[in-house]
Amino acid sequence: MSKVRIASTSELAAGDMTSVQAGEHELLLARVGEEYFALDNLCTHAEGWLDMGYLLAESCEVRCPLHEGRFDLRTGQPTNEPATEPVNAYRTEVVGGDVFVEIDE
Repeated sequence: MSKVRIASTSELAAGDMTSVQAGEHELLLARVGEEYFALDNLCTHAEGWLDMGYLLAESCEVRCPLHEGRFDLRTGQPTNEPATEPVNAYRTEVVGGDVFVEIDE
């Protein structure tokens, strides 16, 4: 497991999300308040890009743009069908002004 810098805290406002690269992994990085969450960016149902979906900050979820499957940002678990398989969730850490993710490389 290694720690990889994926963004600066100034790059993402609260309530926003974006796609980031961590080694070979394309991740969704989302910010809810002062917390940062990282998931695999590809929906497990129909391979929609989650960063093109909708951030539901009040429930800490992301909704896929294709069929409205939802995933919990904290765990990657599906919370709304048609998504039934989880996406990988990664531990994030803010150090100074940088956001890091722990990932297997």
